Amino acid sequence: EIGVFVLAGEGYVKEYQRDGLHSHNTNYGTIIPNADDDVRCLGRIIGKVETEMLPNEEELRILEDVFA
Repeated sequence: EIGVFVLAGEGYVKEYQRDGLHSHNTNYGTIIPNADDDVRCLGRIIGKVETEMLPNEEELRILEDVFA
């Protein structure tokens, strides 16, 4: 599964596998933590926000009123 991981104060979106934390982005390599590293999983990625899911101008005005 893909999750948000923190290692040495830095956050990463990676896929956990037994041999390390793998990136789906080819610009980034696999992170192989040492036994002494404090690696934490903050949560699981459950989806991707697509452009059509973003609020339109009217919905933004409503949200601004609600949170004002």
